[in-house]
Amino acid sequence: MNTVPPRPAHLAMAAQALEQIIAARKPADAILGELYKQHRCGSRDRAAIGGLVYGVLRDFRALEVRAGSRDPQAL
Repeated sequence: MNTVPPRPAHLAMAAQALEQIIAARKPADAILGELYKQHRCGSRDRAAIGGLVYGVLRDFRALEVRAGSRDPQAL
């Protein structure tokens, strides 16, 4: 398991993607694909950002209750 903390840029991009996903404008994979192209992300960046986004989505309801908010910055 990766024990290196996520980089601030990865957290920012994951939050940006989550904002769009929560607004339900497009599926998560489409939003992430566009984000990766816009920022010219490498494979390690894509893995880190995707892991963050899908990790939040997997536990979204539990995180929402604990954070007391749907705001991606709080999750």
